[in-house]
Amino acid sequence: GGLLAWRQAGLVSALDSMVLGCVTAALIAGSRLLPEPSGVRREPAGPRRRAGRPAAGSGPGWLLLLGLLALCCVITEGAVGSWSGVYLRDVLATPGWFAAAGFAGFSLAMAAGRLAGDRLAARYGPAGLVRRCGLLAVAGLAGALSTHQPWLAVTGFAVCGGGLSCTVPQLFSVAGRASPEHPGRAIARVGSLGYLGLVGGPVLVGGCASLAGLTLALYLMAGLGLCVAGFAYLLDRPQLSGRDPGRSAGSRSR
Repeated sequence: GGLLAWRQAGLVSALDSMVLGCVTAALIAGSRLLPEPSGVRREPAGPRRRAGRPAAGSGPGWLLLLGLLALCCVITEGAVGSWSGVYLRDVLATPGWFAAAGFAGFSLAMAAGRLAGDRLAARYGPAGLVRRCGLLAVAGLAGALSTHQPWLAVTGFAVCGGGLSCTVPQLFSVAGRASPEHPGRAIARVGSLGYLGLVGGPVLVGGCASLAGLTLALYLMAGLGLCVAGFAYLLDRPQLSGRDPGRSAGSRSR
């Protein structure tokens, strides 16, 4: 969209190009999707526990904490995705077509990070990966807000997207493994709270920006990233003996 605006394409031409690109991508991807498994009976994910004995660390309170961490991640994701372009245009005075680069860099880095998430989780473990990702997101966002160079700001937003990429998938994955008898229910509890941030994040930043300015409002999102990094140790609480703690953060949650 930014490139089309730079080329001064009309609005109808720009929207037609977007629709054509999306339809083409859907047709190509649709022919390569994995088939639905048939005749496969799902076995219990682990030994049955006696009634009333939930997995260690998998009670409602612990899932609530995971949901709050997911909320911090998704609030930051929604805020940067919605306001990075406004920041580039209004604070750094870039042209409108260039302002789109902030969101593009953020989104591309997030997609790349999620593709690499399983391998990183196998190396560092869920808690270690979320801690590192939280700090990376904070560093990227703080760097974007502390520079007056537009390209450096775009780079900072991209680093922030890469940092946020693996956090929510890891939270979902740990929640599902902690409750092997009802993984969908555990993931739904965490996700229902976390994804409120997509609605609340942009609104929160807008309200704070009207009171104290957009730069300070986005710095508050960096504070949420520090909370994620600081409380990442919670992901080590479930007793996942006999399971690989780094396996597939994204396969169930993506």
